[in-house]
Amino acid sequence: MPLKMVWKEGIKRPQVLCDQCGHHIKDAKNGNALWLIKIQEYPEPEDIFFTHKQCTHAFELQRKGMWGTLDLDAFPIQLAANLGIRVKMT
Repeated sequence: MPLKMVWKEGIKRPQVLCDQCGHHIKDAKNGNALWLIKIQEYPEPEDIFFTHKQCTHAFELQRKGMWGTLDLDAFPIQLAANLGIRVKMT
């Protein structure tokens, strides 16, 4: 998973890197979370990948299978809900 801690303004902060081009995804509106859809009776957890929206098609073409996607700006909201974190929306 391309989450990295990097120095920014004297503090280590997490950043999401694109699994296709390797560059920092600076704006969640420009990113996707992807996972390989596995159809099984008892599905195993899937790895999550991150791409810039413009890198998503190339990423999927280079890897066989059917891919699920979620806009990156929705990903932390769903993750917070699954962690039991209440997010106040304004």
